[in-house]
Amino acid sequence: MGDYEAFSCQEQSRKARITRWLFLVSKMVLALLTSFLLSVEFTRPFVAHIGVRTDWLVLICGLAMNIPALNWVLLDQKSRCPECMRSLLSSARIGPPSRSFLAWNGIEETCDRGHGLLHLPEWETSWFRTARWLTLDASWHELFRP
Repeated sequence: MGDYEAFSCQEQSRKARITRWLFLVSKMVLALLTSFLLSVEFTRPFVAHIGVRTDWLVLICGLAMNIPALNWVLLDQKSRCPECMRSLLSSARIGPPSRSFLAWNGIEETCDRGHGLLHLPEWETSWFRTARWLTLDASWHELFRP
């Protein structure tokens, strides 16, 4: 998954951008705090057996837990609607893999509130490298739940 190419900053409202950043920062803080506290708990038995300060052990364990935690945070953020921050649902596979030369193939995920579609390519091609967000106009809102 990549950046939202078609969803530019000019199209977003100021409130939506602030909400999106606050959501990302709060997820990062919670993930980093959880991984730090887990690393302290995992290294506590070793400190009792060794009997010396093992700050380096906490540091190594914390770094080993922070990398997957931050990876999850970023992947989770990319799979959310930029407008309402809900997880994208209703994934649909579009086109067989043999259509990568002349047509698009991959997965489409939709926002449950009708804000748009996220196109995820199966393979990177020269004309479709990253995920693309397509904002739906007001005529599509009839098809989605309020």
